[in-house]
Amino acid sequence: MLGGAGPFLGRPSRIALAAMHDVSWLLYLPPTLERLSGYAAAGRRRGFFVLEELGVVHLLLDAEEPPFLLVRANVPSYGEQQLLLRLEDEEATRALLAQLELELAASTRPDAIGRVVAPGHAVELDGA
Repeated sequence: MLGGAGPFLGRPSRIALAAMHDVSWLLYLPPTLERLSGYAAAGRRRGFFVLEELGVVHLLLDAEEPPFLLVRANVPSYGEQQLLLRLEDEEATRALLAQLELELAASTRPDAIGRVVAPGHAVELDGA
């Protein structure tokens, strides 16, 4: 399960592994159109933001340099959710991706891993 700040507008603050249908690299950070809740300071962003190309995204960014980990999930009672993560360094972000890949491969979602999204193309794990 990936988790972050509390819910906004009825959105969940945690996403179960079973709900994830896409985990991919995002090699750029789309422009921010609007901040719905949360903050952006000192290179960190937390909360719900509207990003160009992606729409509403729950950001958990400790750095604004790529790569970013984009998790998409269909959460019961909430619908489609997007979570964009970037840990303090690239190595930690890649380690999280590797852990998610292992968890997803062991689950019924091995098709959800391995995409890379480049410019111009449209935390807590518990295995639940």
